[in-house]
Amino acid sequence: QGQTTTMSKSDKVDLSDDDIVDEKQLTKLNLNDFLGEDAPDKKEKQGFMLRFKKFWGTKTAHNAVGRKIVSNFLGDEGNLIIHTIKQAAGKDVGMDKARKMKQTILSLAIKAKILQDERLITKKDVWLLTDPINALALRLYECFKPPAIEQGKNDDDDIKKPVPKLSTTSSSSSSSSSSSSSSSSSSSSSNDKNKCEDSKENDSSNVELLVIEFGKLRDLLINLLKPHISNKNVLKIQDLFDYLGASHFFNLLLNSPAYSENKYVCYTSLRKMVGAYLRERRFDKSLHQLCCEVGCDEYVAERYQTFSGSSRCAYHHQIHVTQFLATPSLDHFLNGDGKEYWPFQEALKKNIARFARKAYVSMVAYKSAAVSVRTVFADEIFKKYLTKGSDHFVPCPDDLMAAVDADVKIRPPPPTIFDSLVAHLYSRMNEYYTKTWKTSPEFTEYLASYQLPAVCTKEGEIIRNRKESQAKLKNEKD
Repeated sequence: QGQTTTMSKSDKVDLSDDDIVDEKQLTKLNLNDFLGEDAPDKKEKQGFMLRFKKFWGTKTAHNAVGRKIVSNFLGDEGNLIIHTIKQAAGKDVGMDKARKMKQTILSLAIKAKILQDERLITKKDVWLLTDPINALALRLYECFKPPAIEQGKNDDDDIKKPVPKLSTTSSSSSSSSSSSSSSSSSSSSSNDKNKCEDSKENDSSNVELLVIEFGKLRDLLINLLKPHISNKNVLKIQDLFDYLGASHFFNLLLNSPAYSENKYVCYTSLRKMVGAYLRERRFDKSLHQLCCEVGCDEYVAERYQTFSGSSRCAYHHQIHVTQFLATPSLDHFLNGDGKEYWPFQEALKKNIARFARKAYVSMVAYKSAAVSVRTVFADEIFKKYLTKGSDHFVPCPDDLMAAVDADVKIRPPPPTIFDSLVAHLYSRMNEYYTKTWKTSPEFTEYLASYQLPAVCTKEGEIIRNRKESQAKLKNEKD
């Protein structure tokens, strides 16, 4: 405070290509850029501090500080994909334009984080973006996946098999063999030609699907951010998606040999990002999600109007809806279909304890943990949720805490050390669920999003009839 730091021209600063910023932007800052005067049609007036944060976020996105912020926000894989996309675009439109695209992406990410911190973008907004982002990520992963991995091909498949020797006992046999070999070669060449044509058709169809998915995400992002950013930045987002989400760029990235390295880097990064999502769900070859019920190969009931979608087909989903409406319990929101419903999570944070639900889930998971990990698991739970002064501390009765404190020192700790705390937390959450949550507008909204619409109900009846007829035929054969 009260001191200024200057840098002489002789001081050397190590700057990469991405760190180059126009000095005029740093020395002659335009106050209107962050006062919002370039966007007179904003729907809501923003405070000075918010506008300054967005302005400074744009400036820091151009250098190493911005990349570090984005790395914490998007993860290392996300940053690697952004860098790879910049390199790929540079081969097509030049590195100057590619750097500007990367700067726009980084600025967009930082501004979105600022808007979320300021509660201008809510968890509900992010929740609604989850499905489109997952759909796009899966489609990109499938398109970037190398053919050998896609078809389950091993390295041994490339080894040539020995060719059988042709018989030379007679000229007729040799002529017949030559004719057969020529016919087989012609047939193989025709088959190869057909395969090439099929691959081209598949590539074109994949590109069309990618363009559609990118367009959906573009429209959702613009509708979400438009009330909070200037028209100039809206146009930047549109230009960015119009290039990166166009068939021209996808065709280069997917089919051009010059982009093969960029394609593979994107694939390996996406594999890490969507790996958990793929393990939790089942998909067919066209990346249509299948019902999670064992033995069911029907497609899931997808989002439609107020219906939020399901991990089950319409038939199995209706069974669970009927069971829940008959006996609506807290377990549905703790470990059932409603566990991802963010309004219930927020309600528990405000009315019980901020980390009560997470502590409960962790303690329940501990009980079924292997003996080899109990010691580490129990110590982490106690340190994170039951130690006063911790950022995730959950207040509990002193007598229960003392009992757990004594048992957690046993090596390995018994599987029942958290049972008393689990029962206590469940009792508190269930009391709130019964007295308050079941009569709240959020619960009514959840029921509307959980129950099948009329279209899906008819589909469920068709699936049920088909399953009943299949079971009947199976019984008759047996």
